Amino acid sequence: MQYVDIDAFYSDGYAVVQVFDSAEAARYAAIADEYVSAGKAFDFQVVRELPAVLVHPVVQGAVGQILGGGDLVLECWRLMAVEVGENYRQGWHRDIPLGMAWLPEEMAARLLHAIAAGAWWHNNVQCNLALNADACYWTIPGSNRRAFTDEERAVFDPIHAAEIHAASRPEETDAGISGGVCVEIEPGQMILQNNVSIHRGWGTPIQEPRRTLHFGFHNAERPPTWHFRRRLNDAYEELPPEQRDSMHPVMRSMLERRAEHMRQMTPSQSGDVAWREANLELFFSGGLQG
Repeated sequence: MQYVDIDAFYSDGYAVVQVFDSAEAARYAAIADEYVSAGKAFDFQVVRELPAVLVHPVVQGAVGQILGGGDLVLECWRLMAVEVGENYRQGWHRDIPLGMAWLPEEMAARLLHAIAAGAWWHNNVQCNLALNADACYWTIPGSNRRAFTDEERAVFDPIHAAEIHAASRPEETDAGISGGVCVEIEPGQMILQNNVSIHRGWGTPIQEPRRTLHFGFHNAERPPTWHFRRRLNDAYEELPPEQRDSMHPVMRSMLERRAEHMRQMTPSQSGDVAWREANLELFFSGGLQG
């Protein structure tokens, strides 16, 4: 089954699909509200029902279609929760570790050249699945297929030099960079994004409680990109056995699969930065075509 227009996805850097109907979205939103009220919105260890969405046929099918395979490894997992009247401001960024100490400058230049030349195959899809209506995702369509314009370079160069690559002008009150568009989605809809695109999260102020599940996958049949980190597994592996047993079976299975995949690539490395440094060539060999 074809879930997304692949040509359009690679042209624009994102796609929107319907995962479930409004009634199912409302059921999951109510569950999310309970965790927010308990102050546990971001704690994957205690969320007992929401992980079921990760194995929904549309989620697995759409991501698998984009990545060219169905053996998907979880990369991130979070409930994005913002309350009515709050300002949610995330600066423009692209999820590339430019300026980070662990990424040598020559590697960063190689990466940008590969993106601009169309030689980078990004083994990562990130998803925003709305449980309530969500108008917080902004993107610059087509920026996944190029490096930076002069205007964008003026914004990003100081940020990369300061090693704060995930922030850019968060005080702005408009699109901020030419070509930015807001992608609004209804309950039950999901944005799939190539997060090499220039994008941001932005809602000022929030009109309806934001309850959006954010997660990502890569295809285990190819090396991952730099988004595959130790952080989720480090937290999971620190749990006592009884807490692991109490987790949602989907989440536990995905974290076990994730840990196995990580050990296959670098069994001896521990810690997030060390793991990334050890796998630089792996990341780049996986992304460069041919």
